[in-house]
Amino acid sequence: MDAQEIIRQFKDWLKREKKTDLNLDSLEEEILEYSLQNLSYSQMSDRIANYDLSYISNIKAPKLFRKLRQFTGLDINKKNCKLTIQKILTSDQPQVIEQITRNLSRINLREAPDFNDFYGRETELAKLHEWIIGKRSRLVGIFGLTGIGKTALVRELVENIKDDFDYVIWKNLDLSYNWEKFITDLENCFGYNSSEQDSNTRILNLIDYLNSHRCLLIFDQWEEVMGNTELSDNYNKLLSQVGRLQHKSCLLFTSLQKPDITDFIINQNNIRQLSLSSLDNQNARMLLEKLGLQDPGIDTLIRNYRGHPLALILVSDNIRSVHNGKIEKVLDSTFFMDNVLMNLLDNQICSLPDLQQNIIRKLATEKEAKTIFQIYQYFPDYSQGGISDAINNLWKIGIMEKDDILEETILWVINPLIQKYINRTYAKRNESRGNS
Repeated sequence: MDAQEIIRQFKDWLKREKKTDLNLDSLEEEILEYSLQNLSYSQMSDRIANYDLSYISNIKAPKLFRKLRQFTGLDINKKNCKLTIQKILTSDQPQVIEQITRNLSRINLREAPDFNDFYGRETELAKLHEWIIGKRSRLVGIFGLTGIGKTALVRELVENIKDDFDYVIWKNLDLSYNWEKFITDLENCFGYNSSEQDSNTRILNLIDYLNSHRCLLIFDQWEEVMGNTELSDNYNKLLSQVGRLQHKSCLLFTSLQKPDITDFIINQNNIRQLSLSSLDNQNARMLLEKLGLQDPGIDTLIRNYRGHPLALILVSDNIRSVHNGKIEKVLDSTFFMDNVLMNLLDNQICSLPDLQQNIIRKLATEKEAKTIFQIYQYFPDYSQGGISDAINNLWKIGIMEKDDILEETILWVINPLIQKYINRTYAKRNESRGNS
């Protein structure tokens, strides 16, 4: 059965079973057809005239799949639409559809992002699968630079492992939850309302539920509750208790940096941490080729931007629109950094502790790599242990890199993206002072 026939039969099923007409405009129809053919959004943009990749993937496709979820009551997305619709069409037994609906009602991905094109990360996906499904780890944190692909990785992972859980609940902390609303929403997802007011009791009640059912909780953008003591206190208690107490569920969270509270959880055997690095050359090349770029210059572009997915997407848009797709034009000019990425990095750098910010700013002005002993001398007011911990944290989130080893001593440098951000930020400040 080809994609157009699947769509026709799906519309007939909706009209018969749900008493509704699936009215799709021509672009929505094409996106659904190509999704059923497992085409990427980049491939779609090559075939659909008059619409660019950004509009298709970020605006029109999410609207289409929200409409399908609303009409069916099922979790239909770009990745699973063919399998889900075929299950519906090949099942004339109402109880089968009811079972699909009942199972999916426990999968709450309302706050999860829609699927976009996904490249590589096979090693990271395998490692996370082993930790969560094989080792049954209770607490898993994923850390890394802004735009490195943490959320996309988790979205892909969840689609692969969600059938192993009774409940899957995704909470996006960027939505600025206060604690009361957050814990109440969680309780509602599990179908109960707590009469308790004490946060500690409510957390313990939640742990009981995580022990009664196999649950996967995803807390995306944990950094949003860090740095505010009043806001973060209860969230840290929840993180600590999930990691410390016995249960059969998993809490998976993403963050720009590691929460300090995780270092104080006594039993570290059930806690895992993944520092997400950039795409390897093969998958970065695949990404750029899907975005319409071709040699010469792809490998140099990847190397200059350290395989950072968002940076490559943004610079590729500039290459296509400003330089007619000629990569060498960008390579011959100054290092391009989009304002979107600048703003995201600004949020990340400003959220770091003072010592880490000071180290970044100092090393960004240095032309040569430095040993840790040289870095100690820059900050005599700080303990060497504190500086060592700061460098280790900056390395784990991809801001600092190991440049070389000299007589068994590591030489440290700043990630080129961060160095460009720092230098550009200082240039703006100096320009602003000169004009004032």
